[in-house]
Amino acid sequence: IQVALTSVVFLLCQFTNAVFSQEKLKVDTSIIFECAKSQNPMTCVGDASNKCQGLHEDGFYGGSTNGITICIKHERKIWDQLLNKHEKKLSTYYDEVDRSSFKQAISRAESFEQTQKSWRDYRNAQCRFQYALRQEGTIRSIAFADCMLSMTARQVLFLRDLHKEN
Repeated sequence: IQVALTSVVFLLCQFTNAVFSQEKLKVDTSIIFECAKSQNPMTCVGDASNKCQGLHEDGFYGGSTNGITICIKHERKIWDQLLNKHEKKLSTYYDEVDRSSFKQAISRAESFEQTQKSWRDYRNAQCRFQYALRQEGTIRSIAFADCMLSMTARQVLFLRDLHKEN
């Protein structure tokens, strides 16, 4: 019983620390938006989370395993917002094209939706695999978060360019 109680207290402390740290560590969103507009944006993906990792607030250091993971997750949330924006724009565009065209055998809008769903499934599976490869070490959470960030950013840029073409 003592071991179980100790484990519960440890997990509660870890959870409290994670919640507390998420409030303290922030990413500079302007870095992300400037990155997305740059000539070679894949070279600056992660810059906002790297800056966040250098923060040291009230005894919590952004360079710890937990801090690094939180900073990467915060940056990914912004890239997720950009992903959702581009998905919505393209979905609306393809829906309008479908409605204004002759009846097509394959709906562009439905095909785009299915493609994005499949891409999300692939991203999630790929990043779970990165976690599994490193499951014995604490680097696993960083590998997972970094995989989610880089794959999401890459898809945002792909959709952005696809939208420019149409």
